[in-house]
Amino acid sequence: MSVVRDAIGWRARLDPAERKVLVEELGGVVLDLYRGAPADEVLDGVSRVLTEWGEMSAVPDRIRPGDVVTLRDVEGGGRDD
Repeated sequence: MSVVRDAIGWRARLDPAERKVLVEELGGVVLDLYRGAPADEVLDGVSRVLTEWGEMSAVPDRIRPGDVVTLRDVEGGGRDD
């Protein structure tokens, strides 16, 4: 019996809201096939989504769905200069 490698094992690092968004994005890409997109274009889209999410899952302090981000958070981390 061969061992099957989980190509998207990184999904365990996603919280439930992130997994839901990932599935929605993949669903949108796959729907392009039914809208007439060539199969290779759809596969490229699936690959792009999985690559982006895989890279994002490795960032421990990433912004997650539902997070509230303010300009202060982006510009200076809330410092009082």
